Amino acid sequence: MPNNLEKKYLLAIKRGKNDFLPLEWQFTSFYNGEDLTSLEGIDTFTKRITRMDLLLEAVNLNMINIDERYTSFSIIYSENNKYHELKEGCIFAEDINIFDANQFIYFIINNIDNKDILNQIYNLCTGKIEEQKLIEFKFILKNLELFRYRGKNALLAALDTFKSISYINQRSILIKVSKKVITPILEKEDNKSLTKKSEIEGKVA
Repeated sequence: MPNNLEKKYLLAIKRGKNDFLPLEWQFTSFYNGEDLTSLEGIDTFTKRITRMDLLLEAVNLNMINIDERYTSFSIIYSENNKYHELKEGCIFAEDINIFDANQFIYFIINNIDNKDILNQIYNLCTGKIEEQKLIEFKFILKNLELFRYRGKNALLAALDTFKSISYINQRSILIKVSKKVITPILEKEDNKSLTKKSEIEGKVA
């Protein structure tokens, strides 16, 4: 049985529970030579476009019928002669709160004194496959002070270990941390900004 690194993935339209429609996205104007059987290739393809743009292109190219039932886009893979849906879903252009590896690393550095945030990140660093690099990265997270003591370059070099983790594990961690840790923080900051703006406008009025 193929492991997660060997699986072939497909970008599909989800029409209902366990009802997926994979399409030949290489015929769309958005295709730029990506490997659409790999997670990284699919992400590179979808991150440049919105869900609506891709859906409308599929309709315009008669890849789907305008009466086609549609609920969302999904990434699927075959296992035991059955299609399974990737839990974390797709990443499109509108998913701006999902950090990439570099943003994630600098988020950790900027919050290095916030033990609560670091603990949340540590607890979310679970992989779909077991690998030594993920174990090393979790050790680094638990011992950031040791690396900070050696200077910023040493800290960056240590955290850069994250980029050596398999793509499927990187992706899973980035999505989980972005949705459960980073997005709530950004939303809280936005609410504070709106409150402050309202207070200023109230005083001016």
